Amino acid sequence: MTRTLTLLLAVLAACAPSQRRLLAARHYPEALAGVDEGALDGGAVLSTIAGDLELGAHLQAVPSDMLRAALPGSPAGFDDLALVRVIHDSHTIPLAKYEVSLALLQAGAPVPAVDTSIAALARRSGETLPKDQVIEHEGTTDYRLVVRTRRPLLEIFARVLVNVATVGLLHPVVPIVRDHGSPAYSEVRSPTPDDYAQMSPAAESLLRWLTPAACDRPGQRCEQYVLWPRELTGPLELLVVVRIGWYRHGALLYRVPLPPGPLEQGLLAVFGDRMRPLDELTRAAGQRPQLTYMLPEPEFAGESLTPRSRKDLCARLGGGRRRPGLLSRPELRFTLELGEQVTGGEQQALQLRAALLACGVSAAQIELAEVDGYDLGLRVHHAFDVTAPDRR
Repeated sequence: MTRTLTLLLAVLAACAPSQRRLLAARHYPEALAGVDEGALDGGAVLSTIAGDLELGAHLQAVPSDMLRAALPGSPAGFDDLALVRVIHDSHTIPLAKYEVSLALLQAGAPVPAVDTSIAALARRSGETLPKDQVIEHEGTTDYRLVVRTRRPLLEIFARVLVNVATVGLLHPVVPIVRDHGSPAYSEVRSPTPDDYAQMSPAAESLLRWLTPAACDRPGQRCEQYVLWPRELTGPLELLVVVRIGWYRHGALLYRVPLPPGPLEQGLLAVFGDRMRPLDELTRAAGQRPQLTYMLPEPEFAGESLTPRSRKDLCARLGGGRRRPGLLSRPELRFTLELGEQVTGGEQQALQLRAALLACGVSAAQIELAEVDGYDLGLRVHHAFDVTAPDRR
């Protein structure tokens, strides 16, 4: 029986599509599912997707005088901010999810976000915001006789006698009539877009630019606007994050340094007047693009890591004859993502950290981060080289 079961499992494993075949046929959702299950190499899958994407982008800061002239009333309150137009390609390959976001880094840390609420924009433009409209609705009365039996006249007569005898004290218990009308109430109506356009035209116009348009169709040219401080000191970097798939799927990260000086000139020097491949820009700065993905979720028995999960983790780190291990990448980093709602999560995180150390990971490669959720996950970060898809 054991021999038969072993042969059956071997046949099923042989029938499963290999990583090379999945990537060659561009079955990326299936390949990413294999990464989730721990059957495929997340780094190889994501680097192949990056090669197939060939993501390019173009950024241009709108000059302050042009921005002022484009807004109603030509307000000068936005001269210290740069409205940056971002253009990038959507995906043309099969993916369950594809999302591109940008951030500006100063000395390695994100630049504080600009308040883009309509109230903040109106303060900068010197405009008045429309106020909520309060509408008072009067109450209505609708008195109806209370009849609960098949003899209404006799019932009403009895209720009147009871209330007369008790001087109306029992009317709440034995009512004669009941009001079925509606009580008075106040209705608060928020301003409409037309109200904002009338009273705060500059703020409303800029907010419409900053509201990202949907860009979820393959082959679509995506355009969005971001608002960043125009005058910044210190080394600046543009961080582009491409999220692929859902929660446990990975992301590609490109860091593009900008030349010293004003943001507007730095973007012009890097991007010029055309789309530029992000991989090319990253490597021209002497860097490599990064990728990140989740390893299969570790299994615990209470607060202890199960022996099977510990063995699988060490096998993935050490590698084997057919697949190199993660320890072969010296720039590797691990993040223990601890959900705030995990019961006994601190002890589980310590157990997982100890397992990583026992498998050969150095303490300097491990970090802990608190996230929203109910899980403890293990995320991998490392640099990668773009792999051209094998179409054989």
